[in-house]
Amino acid sequence: MSGLDQADLDELRSCRPGSCGLKPNEPEIRELGEIASARRPGWQEALQQSFRRVVLARAQGYRQGGLTAAQPYRDRDEPVALAGEFEQILSHSPFVAERMPTLAQFLGRYPHEDSRDFESFLYWSKEALGGRPIISITHVVIARHDKAPLPEAVVASRQVFASHYVTGSLAITTVVGGRDGMPRYLAYLNRSRVDLLDGFFGGLVRRVAERRLRNEAGQVVDGLRRRLAQGEPPKS
Repeated sequence: MSGLDQADLDELRSCRPGSCGLKPNEPEIRELGEIASARRPGWQEALQQSFRRVVLARAQGYRQGGLTAAQPYRDRDEPVALAGEFEQILSHSPFVAERMPTLAQFLGRYPHEDSRDFESFLYWSKEALGGRPIISITHVVIARHDKAPLPEAVVASRQVFASHYVTGSLAITTVVGGRDGMPRYLAYLNRSRVDLLDGFFGGLVRRVAERRLRNEAGQVVDGLRRRLAQGEPPKS
């Protein structure tokens, strides 16, 4: 895993609860800030290693307890609960629960819900957008259906962590059509909650978010194409 850029390393020197350029929780602020502020020989590499442990712990914590187990972001005065951010997104996406109730229930109760109907995995990424790289963890859930009216395949991508800008995200990619000689189509929808869309920097962040969505859509479509070409996943 590649790590933080120099600007983020420097940012962590002054990071404290309620005022931080990245999105750690309070224990992470203490852990990262202690290393960053000490500036001992080799502090940059030590800070990179500590951040990697933080990202790994986020992924492990999510696999054990889902978003509800994650401590809130403390980069601003008001703590941001990740589970609450996702619930807001899901409440504005009623079609998910209406058309795919088992998928909505799986996402809402993960990891305490039966996963036999889904292929599920996490991945990390680093995107250089708007001059600030975003390091993120994403949970991907793939569902396949062989009966109408459900889509042939649905891919749900939920954000678990992002180092900048985005407090929650849900992307839905579906394969529709393809039955009874009809052509297949890919449909893509992304709903994200971003914490800086107003004020002086609002225009910049909007452009960052739009560029991220365009990049993500291409990656999701390509990944879905390759996975569908491989056929059914092996039974665990």
